[in-house]
Amino acid sequence: MCNDPGLSNILSVLIKIIDIIQIIVPIILIIALTIKLTQILTNPDEKKEKKKIYNMAVAAILIFFIPMLVDMVLGMLPNTYKLSSCWESAKNTTITTTHQYINPNKKEPSKIINQSLYEKGNEKQTDTTDNSSNPGTITGSAKGEEIVRYALQFKGQAYKRGGRWNGELPYKPTDCFGFVTAIYKHFGYKLNWDDINKGRGNYEVVNPNDIRAGDIAYYDGHGAMFTGNGKQIIHAMNPKSGVGLTNDYKKCGKPLIHIVRVKGVN
Repeated sequence: MCNDPGLSNILSVLIKIIDIIQIIVPIILIIALTIKLTQILTNPDEKKEKKKIYNMAVAAILIFFIPMLVDMVLGMLPNTYKLSSCWESAKNTTITTTHQYINPNKKEPSKIINQSLYEKGNEKQTDTTDNSSNPGTITGSAKGEEIVRYALQFKGQAYKRGGRWNGELPYKPTDCFGFVTAIYKHFGYKLNWDDINKGRGNYEVVNPNDIRAGDIAYYDGHGAMFTGNGKQIIHAMNPKSGVGLTNDYKKCGKPLIHIVRVKGVN
């Protein structure tokens, strides 16, 4: 399991440093090589300079390829290994650190395509906090197809780690758990991720051969929703990809814990 924000931040910084080294250092070495080659052309008898050129060329190649080899080795490890899982999780969140400034006073334009699909959620549902001691309140009766149809309208919207959204217009950037929670909240369902994690209370663990629209794919540190189109899921992926579709839930890049169905969603 890799849900420790501190460890995730450390690995994210490490990946950034490796990326910078991989780009900057070879450039510096190439410039130095050019200077040394110029010196040799003016003084061909300088044997020491030839050896320096060889060493710098080897160093440039090694520095360029070592980060790729590290990434490849860790990528080959099964996701059940903590180091591999944490590295993959950090990669998905690190790419996104170029955050775009958002003016808090400016409302974002909605990308809802069909306004007829927009319906108000249950007005009685006011508590938005998830309490692990609370089994979760189920007040809605919407079908999975309706929930998915509403969720699909937000494909292409932005991702923001830790972002809050209540499921209503206008859309506000959020993360994977926030997205699924907000979509269900729009239909009057309050999700409890602790119960989803344990497959208890109002959440029934289902067989992968019995997947239906609206079922929730719960991964190690990630959440998504099945669209009802085979193995396809919709989820807030990462800051680079935003909200989008993955055609095979098994290729999400995260270890799958289980699939659950919210009671009351047929």
